[in-house]
Amino acid sequence: MKNLIIITAITFALRGSSQAAVLTFAGNICAENAGGGGAFVACDDIDNNRINQGYGDTLFANVSYGRGSGGSINFTSPGVVIAEDDSDGIISIMPLGEATGIRLNSFSVVPYLGLNVEMVIQVRSGAGTLLWTTGPDEPLAIGPNAVTLTPNISSADGIQIRFFYSSFDAGLDNINFTEILPEAGIPEPSTFGMFGIAGTGLLLALRRRQS
Repeated sequence: MKNLIIITAITFALRGSSQAAVLTFAGNICAENAGGGGAFVACDDIDNNRINQGYGDTLFANVSYGRGSGGSINFTSPGVVIAEDDSDGIISIMPLGEATGIRLNSFSVVPYLGLNVEMVIQVRSGAGTLLWTTGPDEPLAIGPNAVTLTPNISSADGIQIRFFYSSFDAGLDNINFTEILPEAGIPEPSTFGMFGIAGTGLLLALRRRQS
């Protein structure tokens, strides 16, 4: 019965924990076609440079990539996503399953080849409500080094990161987000007692069947 109680407590604790993930855009994360579909393939800066729509998906979050001119957003080395031809880039992170929301913790903005550029970045809810922005009037000045931004914004219907204005000369990396899961507290002692009674009854039934 003691083992049964321990296992039950661990199960309830895991169910109530939130899961963190980081999109580093490293490895074979690109797609066979411009829409981001097909098998995962190695990325390069010429042919296979569209992020696969399956990259970053988890049990509790669906991640997708798009841009204003259509198709998935582009990969460029070293591990940065950009929106080609200065069109708007969009990264959407939507809750799945038991997840009750998504929290965007932080992300990096990386200038291409150390250029000094400007970019506007917005964080919106899955429904499109503006939650956070680098500034509606003045774009964020970036370069020659990368900068890390920490919105720490949560939304029950998911998160959209939209970046535009010089989005071909700067991109995003190390997108850190958390899947918010429902809290599931440890059962009361009386509940443990019921588990113990049920376990004892099951053991007695098995012994009778064996004899």
